[in-house]
Amino acid sequence: MKVKKVIVEDFNEFWEEIKETVATQKGKIEYISVGSIEELNRILTPQRKKLLDVIKNKKPSSLKQLAEIVNRDYKNIYEDVILLEKAGFLKLERKGRKLVPIVDYDIIDVQVKVGNIL
Repeated sequence: MKVKKVIVEDFNEFWEEIKETVATQKGKIEYISVGSIEELNRILTPQRKKLLDVIKNKKPSSLKQLAEIVNRDYKNIYEDVILLEKAGFLKLERKGRKLVPIVDYDIIDVQVKVGNIL
C-alpha cells in the first residue's frame, strides 16, 4: 500500500528539510508540505477528496470522463485537478489530446508538527 505524506510545517523549516533531503537521500523521500491545517483544508476540500477517490477507483481515461462520472462541469473539474496536481496530490499524463489524471497512492497520511512557534 502506497502512502502520500502531508506534513504541516513552517515554510522555512520545509526548505531546510529539502536541502537536507537532497544532500542525504537524493530525493528518495516524497511528501507534500503545507504551511497550516487551514491551507490543507483549502486544498483538500470534500469535493476534491471525492475526485481523488473517483480517480483512484474508476481510473477515468480523461478529464472529460471524470467530469461525467462525478456529474460536474468540465471547467470546474479542470480547475480542481490542476490545483491538486500543483499541490502534489495527483499526476496528469498526456495521452494524445487527453489529460489523464492518476492517483498512485492508497492513503494520505497527515502529520502535524507541534512545538514550533510560528
